[in-house]
Amino acid sequence: MLWRVSMLALLVVRASAADSVVKTAGSEFHHFVDCGANMVLKAENRYREVSAQSALHCAMLCGADAACRSFDYHPLWERCFLSSVSVGLHCDLYMVPFDPNHYPIPPGFTGGGEVQHYEKGPRCMEGKQLQPDGTCQCPRAFDGPHCKYRMQDCSDWYNFTTSDEVVQWIWPLTSNSPFQVMCDMMMYRARTVLMQRRDGDVGFQGRGWADYSEGFGSLGGDHWLGLRYMHLLTTNRQYQLRFTIKANNSQSPTVYYVMHSDVHIGNESAGFPLSVLPMKGSNNSTLLDCLHPDLLHIPFTTADVDNDLDDTQTCSLLFGGGWWFNGTAGCSVCNPTGRLMVEGGGGGSGAADEVFWATSGGGAVFVVPYSVIMFLVPE
Repeated sequence: MLWRVSMLALLVVRASAADSVVKTAGSEFHHFVDCGANMVLKAENRYREVSAQSALHCAMLCGADAACRSFDYHPLWERCFLSSVSVGLHCDLYMVPFDPNHYPIPPGFTGGGEVQHYEKGPRCMEGKQLQPDGTCQCPRAFDGPHCKYRMQDCSDWYNFTTSDEVVQWIWPLTSNSPFQVMCDMMMYRARTVLMQRRDGDVGFQGRGWADYSEGFGSLGGDHWLGLRYMHLLTTNRQYQLRFTIKANNSQSPTVYYVMHSDVHIGNESAGFPLSVLPMKGSNNSTLLDCLHPDLLHIPFTTADVDNDLDDTQTCSLLFGGGWWFNGTAGCSVCNPTGRLMVEGGGGGSGAADEVFWATSGGGAVFVVPYSVIMFLVPE
């Protein structure tokens, strides 16, 4: 009983200052009031509820848990709510004004009272969060002065920072959490890469819906970002969808550039259907428009999910990889996810499962790329 009284007395003394500190044997917690009085963690940011006799007791429990970065303490209920996030300056992302409905009210208690929020570690300034290595850094997908810029795609990293990292965290407004993408920082813009095929060390053939939905490969190398993330990106901002295609046709290296405006990839329940405007042309006018109109509003097809509108065949099995195939229009006049030819491979064998892009008029019937990059740039 004396121990409990002494702990409560310690709490009262230290809570009188706005930046009071609670210390345990191995950790330090500061009373966080930057978001305003009686602000509490959102339910999705709390992962554990335990009984605690004081804020110090709660701090001891949080300090002993490697996943814990902060906690809410309700003195009236003697309840501690542990969290794996540090709030920093991003109050709107992690906190809400206290309402008893946000918490399961313990038996025998009613709503109300004050909730105190504590952050682990020495206080980080300018919106930065304490990291496991003891450094203060901006939260994922945030940067700039006071960490105020939320990076929604690679163009934000280019416009608001000097970072030239190839792999970056982004957080579109349409997403519940940040995710990583490959950024190709050019001299005058940045490209958010959806697919890169250069080395041929990542197989795109025979993969199922789960792989194409969530993505595969290695960011920075050959990879497919994932349809789920492509949907989040293209519903967040207006983009151009572009392709850079390198091919050795008749042993003469050629680079092609293809561009479509107003790209939109639908949600998974609809099959991630594709919507784009007609191709604006390329540096070589013989390339056919692969996406419009044949693949307009067509859902995605993989080896295990057939959405190609043709019950007599599965275009993905014929062409090797997943794509927006239309079986009623010959599947597709391009095959970016097929079997990649190595540089210097010439015109290929003509097999349907090779990477190819059809042409019209003069010269070869199709080009056989050894490199294909698909990416987004803001309109």
